[in-house]
Amino acid sequence: MEDYSDQKPIHLPPPVARMKVRKSLVVPLLVVITFGIYGIVWYVKTKNELVKSGGDVPTAWLMIIPIAHLYWDWKYYNAAGVVTSGKVKAGVLFSIVLVGQVADAAISIYYNSQGDLQAYLAVRTITSLMYLGIFPYLQHQYNKVAARVG
Repeated sequence: MEDYSDQKPIHLPPPVARMKVRKSLVVPLLVVITFGIYGIVWYVKTKNELVKSGGDVPTAWLMIIPIAHLYWDWKYYNAAGVVTSGKVKAGVLFSIVLVGQVADAAISIYYNSQGDLQAYLAVRTITSLMYLGIFPYLQHQYNKVAARVG
């Protein structure tokens, strides 16, 4: 058996960020126009870019599994924080998602029992706008990373 204890460790350079530049305000617009489908596509594409840039994000299939998507969100936002050198605060974004999830559940239970559809739709619109605000913020940060590298 060979002894490798006298060899120096290899130091690899940090991975180069490979984030694609997209128009920050177009992303939420496409999410609305496609009834949310582009949001899923955007998350999958940026997840792959984050992984290529050194982020640790599990398979995107977890996004569609109840409760497991919260774990996926946490890992995604943490990877975004790593790739953007701490500009993206995972705790803040995850809190917005978590509050939105809890609010949606509570609102659904309350308004389903009251039968007040207009109030339900009004509150759902507000929580949806909270989510839409995440897209341009993240894309803007990713564009800064892409500009630094490219």
